[in-house]
Parts: sequence; structure tokens; C-alpha cells
Amino acid sequence: MARAVSHFHKLRFKINILVLIFSLLFAATVSNISRAYADGGDRKEINASLKGRDVKLLVKISPPILTSDNLQDASIMFRLYDANTNETIKFTSLFLSVIKDGKELLHPDLFQSAIGTLKLKIQPSPGDTTIYANKEPYLDAWEADQGGTINVKGPILLEGGLYRIHIEIFGIDSPREIFQQDEIPKYDVYLSVGDFYRDVIEDNEHSYNVTIVSYYDKVKDFSFNAENRSLAWSMPFNYNLTRVQKESDIFVHEEIRIPWSFIEITNKTFFVGTVDGTKLQPASIAIDPYSFPSELVIHFLINKNQIIQVVRNSPQIDKLGTMKFVLKATNSANASSVETSSIIFTDTGNMKVSLEWEPSQLSANTPTKLTLKFYDQFTDQQVLGDVTYDLSIFLHGLPERAIVLNKQNNIAANGTDVITGIIFPENEIYDLEVKVKTISDVNSGGAIAPDATRAGKALGFVVVPEFGIVLAIATVISFVGVIAVARFICASRP
Repeated sequence: MARAVSHFHKLRFKINILVLIFSLLFAATVSNISRAYADGGDRKEINASLKGRDVKLLVKISPPILTSDNLQDASIMFRLYDANTNETIKFTSLFLSVIKDGKELLHPDLFQSAIGTLKLKIQPSPGDTTIYANKEPYLDAWEADQGGTINVKGPILLEGGLYRIHIEIFGIDSPREIFQQDEIPKYDVYLSVGDFYRDVIEDNEHSYNVTIVSYYDKVKDFSFNAENRSLAWSMPFNYNLTRVQKESDIFVHEEIRIPWSFIEITNKTFFVGTVDGTKLQPASIAIDPYSFPSELVIHFLINKNQIIQVVRNSPQIDKLGTMKFVLKATNSANASSVETSSIIFTDTGNMKVSLEWEPSQLSANTPTKLTLKFYDQFTDQQVLGDVTYDLSIFLHGLPERAIVLNKQNNIAANGTDVITGIIFPENEIYDLEVKVKTISDVNSGGAIAPDATRAGKALGFVVVPEFGIVLAIATVISFVGVIAVARFICASRP
């Protein structure tokens, strides 16, 4: 480790010993968070039984975030496959329609792919929807080309927001193998495309570009309160309580990007968030000071239980309504005890990782053992497959982070792994990153390809040594320390 960096870090650590820990509360749920799955995400996987076979239907919408540069890549993909062998089912015939904001963008129609996988290649365009394909003779279905693609031009994926895709599995295996009318499996899938909203805030004769990325539905009614410097916005939301309760993995993710130069906000110690007036817990407000050099990123991560609470308390219950968000910076908060991370979550909202350290009282230059266990975040059940993941530990608080540990392609057999011999060289604060790559079915003998749909990155922090009551005080002022370090470094650069 370069002595200049080490000396600087020690100096800042000693000066700001009480100001470097706040992100512990938040980093457990964030990194470069770019998406969340299922209702409010860009893909959905449905379990079904067809003709005695266990199958899965994967529906994926692309791109996860719409920009002017990636509209040409817009598509909706459908893949029906055998859950035991991972083999795509041939001649899948699907009755499809696409609805957004109550408008039918793709009228109900029948599509067929001989190879099984069906990709609707979308050319987003105002006006009526046009399908460019031939009809197959038996079912009069739109027939995909040899690669499984059908080109569609219309107002589909023309803008971000929540899309409802109605799917009926009409037939499988051959053009003539169709289901009886009363046996046709039917599904409604809600997928979203991230919506970029940009605005300019005027404050104290300065202008600041602010970006909000909604990974659930379209941003509306943005406003800035100059008196208390709070940001507010809203998005459409279906407050049907039954729907929310039935959707196992509903997840709302909002991302706010604020320029570092807006010091009246970024200099504050705490960020308080509310949804429909309900205050979010600290773990639901995640702060990322690293992803963009000129912007501080704050994430609202709202899971199913929190959404149910919001819906139950809302006067809009069982209605199509508007979910309202408020973000406010403040210098006060109730201090609470903060310890080395024991639970962290991946940015996709899919996986939970428990961290158990031995000895529990961490010390510098002492061999340490870390036990990691991987869980499905929505069911809270431990993963039974083999999880491939990367583990990295860095010194905290500097862009030029010194690496303490970097272990790639580790295998957590049946969801558990043990890493021994970890040495923390100094009494410092460390960043911990766990990157989940794939999950393999240990009983398939390699017949089923590793599942990469639950990949994601989780961040945690390690404090060496633990400071007891000092940590409680540290949470009140720590985020200012992170900002101070970043600004000190930037100011020192030529």
C-alpha cells in the first residue's frame, strides 16, 4: 500500500472517526443499481405445468432503461422451456397483447415460433401497430423467422413505465398441438422500463441538473421546495391490495442523482424519505457516492412488505392512483447502534447474503473467518444450489481504494461458503462487495445451465475494530465525512 495514501487515510480517519460510518446503514442494499425483477422489473419467470411437464415461461423486456440511444434495441422476449432439462419447447404458440395506462398498444393476436423462443423486435413509433411477418397456414398465427424474431412497429416501448403483457399459451410441440379452450394457461405479467426524468433546480441563483430514474413507472409532478430543500415526485401505481399481496416479488426502486456541487443538499448528514407520507426505514434509503464522479446517488428501495403497508394506509386502496415520494436532506437523526454488516442485499432485489465473522470482535492483523450464506430475498429460504460469486474487500473512503482481498469465482455449495485467513492490516473502515454471478442446480448433473437471472452486487462495510458506543455517535455525522474526503481529494487534484 502506498504510504502517501495510507498516511492520508489514517489522518482523515482520525479526524473523521465519527464521520465515516453512515453509509453502513445504506450500502447493504445498494451498489450500481441499474434494475429490480418481476412487478416493476424488466423480466418475469412463471412456473407452470403443461401436459404433465413442469415448465417455466420467461418474459423479458428490453432495454431496462429507455434512452434516445437504445430505442433501436427495444424488444419483448418469450421463452417457454422444460424446468427439468432447460430445453426450449418447440412450436410455442402464444396469444399476446400489450397494455399501458389502460391503452391496448398491441391488440390480442396469435404468434408462433418454431424454435420456441419468440422475440418481438420493437420499432417504437407513434400511431397504429403494424406486424411485419407471414401467417402460418394451420393456426393463422404470425410466424417468427428462423431466429425466432417478429418485427413490430408501433407505440410499444415508446416511453418508460409499467407495461401489462397478457399471455395465453395456445399450443406447444407442433402447430397442431393446441390446448382446449378451457385449458389454455393465461397470465398477466407486469414489467417496467426505467424512466429517465431530468429537471433543473434553481437555488440561490445557481442551477443544478437533477435526474430521477424510476424503475417502476413514469415520473410525474416533480417539484423542489426551496425552503426546506426537499424533492418530490410521483408515479402511477395500482393500489389493488389483492394484486400486491399475490405478487410474490413486487419491488419499487427509485433513483435520484444530485450533483455534488449542490452542497446545500449533498453537505447534509442524513436523507429522509417518505412514500405517501410513510417514512422509510434507513435500510430502504441507500446512498451511493461512488458510481458517478460528479453526482451523489440516493436510492429508494421499497419491498413488498413496505408496499403492502403503504397500500393499506392509503385512501387510494383498491384504486388506480399515484404514489408520491419525498426526499429531504437533514442534519439530524436518531442515532442508533451501527455494527459491521451482517446482512446485505443485491442490487436486483433478489438475493440476501448473511455475513458471520469469527472472531466476532474484529482486530487488525488477526486471521479472520467469514461465513457467507445466500438466501432468496422474497421467500427468505436459503439457496439450495451452488452459488458462484466474487468477494472483494477494500479500504473505505478513497477513490483509489487499496485492495485487502479479491477472490473471484468462489463457490458457495448449497448456498454456504467459508473464507478463512482474512487479514485486515489496519484499524480502518473497509468496503465489502459480494457479486453474485450464477446459481447452479446441484442435482441436474450439468444438464441445466447455471441460472444468471438472479445475478447482482451487494455492498457492506467492515469496521476494524468495533467501536461500541462510538458507532452510535458516528451515525449522526458520518456521511459528511465521506463527502469531505471526496471533496478533499478532488480539491487536491490539479
